[in-house]
Amino acid sequence: MAACYRLRDSARSIYCVGHTARLRTEQRRGSFDGDEERWRLTTPAVGVEGEVSLRGLPDRLVAELLYCLQVRTAREVKTRDHRFRQVCDRLRRLQVPSLEALEEADLERAGMIDDLRMIIKGAQTALRERHSRPTTGPAAKQCPPKRRSAASAV
Repeated sequence: MAACYRLRDSARSIYCVGHTARLRTEQRRGSFDGDEERWRLTTPAVGVEGEVSLRGLPDRLVAELLYCLQVRTAREVKTRDHRFRQVCDRLRRLQVPSLEALEEADLERAGMIDDLRMIIKGAQTALRERHSRPTTGPAAKQCPPKRRSAASAV
């Protein structure tokens, strides 16, 4: 399992207890398409409160997600772990190499609606802003400006 960090169920099993159960359930329901290699690459880690697994995501995508999380935090935007976990899990399912390669049709196919789409769009905007700033000098060391709400602008 690309996303899982848990120990295997037994010496004979290649999955942890949670993923063994998940695979059996999917097979029983008929939602497993038989492509076990793809299932290993795209199935999310077993959810743990307060944790988000970045395992199984390309290095560049991990760096982009962490950068965008820093930008959101610098702008004092809360990112709830369960929502960020959903974003990572859906990106893993899509197998995209980076946020820049992600298109609108991909978001729809992955079911990224409302706040999940907002997190991705905000991340893509932060990356575009980062690429447009100088990479050396004092301006390069500044965090992106905090977004002002309409209430604070008055």
